[in-house]
Formats: sequence, C-alpha cells, structure tokens
Amino acid sequence: MTDTRLYLAIGVPVVVNATMLGIVATLLLNHINSHVTALRGDIASIRADIRDLTSKVVELDVRLDRLERR
Repeated sequence: MTDTRLYLAIGVPVVVNATMLGIVATLLLNHINSHVTALRGDIASIRADIRDLTSKVVELDVRLDRLERR
C-alpha cells in the first residue's frame, strides 16, 4: 500500500464523518430553534390571555365596589 492510498484510506472517512456530523448538528440546532420559537409564541399568547383575565378581574372588582357602596 502506497502512502497516498493510506492517506486516502484514513483521510476520506474522517472528512466524510466530520461533514456528516456538521450537517446533523446543524439540522438538530434548526429543529431545536424552531421549537423554541414556537414556545415563545405560545408564552406570548398565554401572557396576553393572563393580561385579559386580569383586566376582567379588575373590572369585576370595580363593579363590586360600586355595588357595595350602594
């Protein structure tokens, strides 16, 4: 076996494995980022719902205070 064949026998699998690892890591990070983005949207909508509910509770409190004053 010549030196060139040895280098190719060792080098090609290493380069292919490193490339595949990079591709898999990139795909995994993109997948995780999409889930994080979806969760942020869900959290924002939950916060908006909580704000709406809080304002309704405040309105009820104001109405009850008016009734109690009468």
